[in-house]
Amino acid sequence: MGAKRLAAGSVADALENLTDSLILQDSERSLLSRLAPGRELVVVTPQVSQAPVEVSGGVTVPTLEKILVDILCDNALHALTGSEAYAIYAAAFSRYAVSRKTLLRYAGRRNRTEEVNAILKETEK
Repeated sequence: MGAKRLAAGSVADALENLTDSLILQDSERSLLSRLAPGRELVVVTPQVSQAPVEVSGGVTVPTLEKILVDILCDNALHALTGSEAYAIYAAAFSRYAVSRKTLLRYAGRRNRTEEVNAILKETEK
């Protein structure tokens, strides 16, 4: 088992003790379809190399660009695809400074450049 997977397990275990949210690890994603609706959920996954992150208050957190791309390729976020993804992208671009360069670079890393470009084209109308 790789170091990233071991770290994800440790993070999931630590979060279980800190929150009432349901904590799922990457390997438990199939459980998502059976969860009670309305329950707060945290999914812990190993980080993709070269993922855009920043340090805030001494804690490494994903950037908005990473979250926007992950919406399109992460099985745990699959429910946010389709028209919901377009609405999320439109809201993100209207409210925050989103770096297109960072967004497209990470989309390329996750093989989602075509999908991101389609959403950007549609939301710019």
